[in-house]
Amino acid sequence: MPANCPRMILPCLFVLVPITGFCTAAADDAWPKTAELAAPEAIQAAAADGQFVYAIASRQVAKYDRTTGRRIATSTGQAKHLNSGFLWRGRLLCAHSNYPTTPEKSEIKVLDPVSMKLSTFRDFGDFGGSLTWVLRQGNHWWCNFARYGDKNAETFFVQFDNDWKEKRRWTYPKAVIRQLGRFSLSGGLWYRQELLVTGHDAPEVYRLRLPRTGNVLEYIGKQSVPFTGQGFAKDLHTGALVGISRAQRKVIFAGLAKPSAPITHGPFIGHVTSGSAMVWARSSEPGQYQLSAHTGNGHRVTATSDSTAKRDGCILWQLGSLQPGTRYHYEIRLGKKRLVSGDEHFFETAGEKPATVVRLAFGSCAKEDEGSSAVWRQMRVVDPHAVVLLGDTPYIDSTDLDVQRQRYREFSAIPDFRTLLRNRSLYGTWDDHDFGRNDTDGNLKGKQNSRRVFMEYRPNPSFGDGREGIYSNFQRGDVEVFLLDTRFFAATEPSPFDKKRPSLLGKQQWQWLRRELKDSKAVFKVLACGMIWNGGVRPGKQDHWGTYPHEQKALFEFVGKEKISGVILVGGDVHRTRVLRHRTARIAGYRIPELITSPIHSGVIKNAKAPHPALVYDSGKPNSFLLMTVRSNSQPATLNARFLDKDGQAFHEVTFRDRELRDQPRR
Repeated sequence: MPANCPRMILPCLFVLVPITGFCTAAADDAWPKTAELAAPEAIQAAAADGQFVYAIASRQVAKYDRTTGRRIATSTGQAKHLNSGFLWRGRLLCAHSNYPTTPEKSEIKVLDPVSMKLSTFRDFGDFGGSLTWVLRQGNHWWCNFARYGDKNAETFFVQFDNDWKEKRRWTYPKAVIRQLGRFSLSGGLWYRQELLVTGHDAPEVYRLRLPRTGNVLEYIGKQSVPFTGQGFAKDLHTGALVGISRAQRKVIFAGLAKPSAPITHGPFIGHVTSGSAMVWARSSEPGQYQLSAHTGNGHRVTATSDSTAKRDGCILWQLGSLQPGTRYHYEIRLGKKRLVSGDEHFFETAGEKPATVVRLAFGSCAKEDEGSSAVWRQMRVVDPHAVVLLGDTPYIDSTDLDVQRQRYREFSAIPDFRTLLRNRSLYGTWDDHDFGRNDTDGNLKGKQNSRRVFMEYRPNPSFGDGREGIYSNFQRGDVEVFLLDTRFFAATEPSPFDKKRPSLLGKQQWQWLRRELKDSKAVFKVLACGMIWNGGVRPGKQDHWGTYPHEQKALFEFVGKEKISGVILVGGDVHRTRVLRHRTARIAGYRIPELITSPIHSGVIKNAKAPHPALVYDSGKPNSFLLMTVRSNSQPATLNARFLDKDGQAFHEVTFRDRELRDQPRR
């Protein structure tokens, strides 16, 4: 088999596909073809994310570079009849069976995209049919078990809980079965609240939904697709569809509805709670825009907001009265014109009880380049609940109002950045370059312009005291993140802890931080800012917490005095990845960790590899970010920090247990 295949044909713009009803792809119910990739392994199914395309044959999976079309690797491990692929948390789950052998035995194979090894994820044994696809939607697994020939009407669809206990099962309506001949259903995926399924040969998908009563799925209709009936999947890069042409041995990409004019940026999801959500977008046309969010059970909430030149066209909707623990799909309208709609435009509210697993992605120092885009794509693969930007996102180096807005527009227009944030929350603070100048403080002229534009383009839950600063905080599950502002107040007033020295945070931010820290019920409290929390920097640099040792000491003493557990420091700025364990056991009660993640772009600073007595890890890794995973469903609760590169490779990892981040008995 040749090592190189023809270059993938990817047009610059995906075809605009208006959506009507639930998920109609176009007026003639057809999904247009937008791209194709030659792949000899395109026999059973295909899947795709932002970087790679996976062509699936019966016994093997091949991984292709999405940009060049070059085959990178093929899988190892035993397989007889792979049927479909589903990307979940960076791994490819493949339905597998022993078809056409009887008795029918089924399992889920899992492919590690790094090692390319296939192994068994779940063994069903003889479950009464051949597994043809597996999906994850909400808090459930969904699997299809096919029957063939005279028994294909017995094909059934099963819902499992997290422990693989069967909850319900359904069969398919006659309107679908009679179109299959003697074959069965080969592929399926959830698209909004509908189940789209394919047969064996016909270039069409059948639209179904769960019935309110009974155990037969409801038939809605069918749509033409540019690939033949086999396994297909959602393209995680575009949110559209990816299937195969078995006859041509090609992976085929289908179209997607995307935001249409006058929406120029976004939409991005902002702060989300159990009963509320923020959604942000920018429009080039003034007017009143309506955002409507709905669930599968018919609950609908709407909000309106104006686009005006005063806010550079930025729109922020605030939705209330939402149901907890629920996925909402949203659409945006201007008058009768639908501007935004589609399966990838959704948000999920928090549950009534804290989530047991929370994933947060932290990053700093990004540009509008391919390396940064690769990081945005990889963030999407690891699927965080929220993305936290630590500053220099974007680089601006000016407080001129027009320059600030132009740079935020350029940064927010990056396709991979838009794709990442249309269905997960964005939070942020700033550092020096987006505040207005390298290594600057709060005496910078024009800083109110910087604050104004930050508030226009970032959907944080709050901004300082409403008049000054941009500090804020939010909680997800058992982790609360405090977004500190280390620029606006820096060196503008005496420190509340030493009147002869300048303050970094300022009196009002210190009052807020101490109050919120003391009141926090979260197991882990992450204090995040743009600059680093220590003085281990390159020669001559004064832009760090080490320049304000009296304030750093005051923080550590406050943690110890109030017995505040679970504090972890996060910073960026220095274009290196670093981990420190501060020697704070005597004053804080435990050794407080510090995690530094930088840069998202490729500009590593070699001479920032500076010594520090608390340093335990240092790396100059370009195009990197921090994935923080908090698990409170285990005893003890843990916070895992994985530093990842743009290819998803973890180059350092550390885990903290809640019991080691609390006041330790003195011996």
